[in-house]
Amino acid sequence: MYAGGLDIGTSGCKIVLYDEKGNFITSFYKEYNVKRSQGLHEIDAKEIFSCVCEVLKQAAQNNKIASIAVTSFGETFTMMDGNDNPCAPSMLYTDPETAKWFVEETGCDALACAFGAVHGLYTKEPNLDFDRVRKIKSMINVPIVMHGGSGVSDEDYKKVI
Repeated sequence: MYAGGLDIGTSGCKIVLYDEKGNFITSFYKEYNVKRSQGLHEIDAKEIFSCVCEVLKQAAQNNKIASIAVTSFGETFTMMDGNDNPCAPSMLYTDPETAKWFVEETGCDALACAFGAVHGLYTKEPNLDFDRVRKIKSMINVPIVMHGGSGVSDEDYKKVI
């Protein structure tokens, strides 16, 4: 029996198969079609999903697979100026329609949305978009996860829950 590790990264996704003793068997990789212009790096969520499906199909051709572990921590960032304005056009918040599509296509157990929560250092308190969370929640049937909680007040934690 084989175990697989699926990594959904920032430039592509990869699955690696190992046997029960931890020996490498094989791997499959698919790079995303990234749109780049003037220092921008943009990937459509549907492109990521398509690539993930492709490597999973390649790995699934081996009927000895007993389990697959998934890691996905492809952090994105947006360069901000001193006033916390994006230096270039950027997607800062989860699109509700894309969230709905993703949940329906993947059958995921929970969805981490970008709605103003941040990681690490910040120059001002996060501005959470509660209306966006409400809209997304009305369109999907899985829990929404707050990914990043630096600087979020106790009051805002309670409100978002």
